[in-house]
Amino acid sequence: MDRLLHFDDGRAEPFDAIIWATGYRFGYPFLDESVIGPEFSSAPQLYLSMMHPGIANLFFIGLFQPIGCIWRLADHQARIAARQITGRLSRPSDVAARSASEVRKRRSRFGSSPRHLIEVDYHDFRQALLHELGETSNTAWLGFAGLMIERAGDFILRSPVDP
Repeated sequence: MDRLLHFDDGRAEPFDAIIWATGYRFGYPFLDESVIGPEFSSAPQLYLSMMHPGIANLFFIGLFQPIGCIWRLADHQARIAARQITGRLSRPSDVAARSASEVRKRRSRFGSSPRHLIEVDYHDFRQALLHELGETSNTAWLGFAGLMIERAGDFILRSPVDP
């Protein structure tokens, strides 16, 4: 197999691989435009980056770009979706208004390119997700170690047996 890459100026150099990294475009070819609308790929109108404004049982888990780790936030989203699906959490009645407000805030904070319209601040987004779950954002249980982290200015570690 020929591994020479031929350039416009006539040069040719051998390469093992070509990585075409020109950025990315959001696309959802598996969803009909009547479901997501023509502007969805450039500005998803989703409350908490997950709830469709018109279809109560359509969720987009992980469709955001945090400043920080995505996994814990996506887990919170999945818990919200599971609770709504099972009827243990009510869907807000004003999802469309809330999602439009989120898009406006993101444009103001991060810019209006499609990539930035899914960007979230980790701590603010985590707090919003936990609020939706009815949980406090000041306390998080770390079950693997049995430690409670309490946020009171600085983080304080306590074991379950501490008073």
